[in-house]
Amino acid sequence: MVSAGTYDTGANSKSTNLTTGTIAITASMTIVGAGADKTFIGGTSMSDQVAGSVLQIDASAPPTPPLVVTISGVTVQYGNESFQSGFNVGGIFSYGNLTLTNDTISGNRASDDLSEGNVGGILNYGKLTLTDDTISGNSASGTDGGSNIGGIFNGRKLAATNDTISGNRASEGYYNAGGIYNNTGTLTATNDTISGNSASRGHVNAGGIFNNNDHNRKSVTLAASIVADQVSGGDCGGSITDAGYNLSSDNSCGFSSTSTSLSNQSIALPALANNGGPTQTIAITSSSPAYDVIPSSSTLCSGGTITLNSSSTTIPYTDQRGVLRLSSGAAGCDIGAYQVGSISLTPQTLPPAHLNKSYSATFTTTNTYQPVYSIIS
Repeated sequence: MVSAGTYDTGANSKSTNLTTGTIAITASMTIVGAGADKTFIGGTSMSDQVAGSVLQIDASAPPTPPLVVTISGVTVQYGNESFQSGFNVGGIFSYGNLTLTNDTISGNRASDDLSEGNVGGILNYGKLTLTDDTISGNSASGTDGGSNIGGIFNGRKLAATNDTISGNRASEGYYNAGGIYNNTGTLTATNDTISGNSASRGHVNAGGIFNNNDHNRKSVTLAASIVADQVSGGDCGGSITDAGYNLSSDNSCGFSSTSTSLSNQSIALPALANNGGPTQTIAITSSSPAYDVIPSSSTLCSGGTITLNSSSTTIPYTDQRGVLRLSSGAAGCDIGAYQVGSISLTPQTLPPAHLNKSYSATFTTTNTYQPVYSIIS
């Protein structure tokens, strides 16, 4: 386990036990932090950035079989790569089988005018599984003839569930994608919220998700996800498969009412914030068009396994924060990574103990968050 703290590998690091620069992961491993709000890997600020990617997995010579790396409970931040001949990547460059859970990838940058492309957050050329993560505030710019991706570049296989992708920026490339760019791979997104991203000053711009249709090997499938309120570039670009119960704020995603999805919705999403749980999220309210849309009979509410993109996909029964999707007697659950509901426990004071007499305490809950109880004697 990686203890709470800042593991500073930035160019101006004062650390005496860490080298500066990119951390190269060359063996399969599991990294468990104390929480994304407690364990920080990378630089500490814009003036102390890592001169390169924060993490590289199999990046120099991908082995066969690929490395298996699992990372949870950390923030990967303030990487800044430029002047590479291939792709510049600020956050994580992976050819491995990488699983991220309850992590934050934030504040990373990539830029160059002569490289193949720039990726602020994550470049995936392996298998990437994202669950309950926040990808935010990453940026990419430059390369007039290449691609710029603020959040995530997918070149092989990506499954994203219960994630928030927000505030990522891309500009000045031929293809610009603020949130996610699917290049030569398969992307399946369920119960995600993709909002507040921007793409501008390119030949092709998509603020939320862009699926490059130049090759038939590429597919993007969305279910129970919000793609809305991008700053610029619109919600989607390219062909998107609507697997039902999606919502967008324009008509660029091609969502259809026959798939129980909603387009051109005025949703007015707020900014990313601490709404409880291990990572920041974007809240909705009971007046939102995303509220209570998915019927309680759907696996997208109750959790389980469904088939999307010809692959088995596991759907959690909680939202990104750990709030239950379905409360007792509810008619349905919400679209996106955030489920309306919170927890409020009111313990009752017990009288002094007496022999042969028992007492009980009750807890009043306002919805949904699954509490853990303990007995103190």
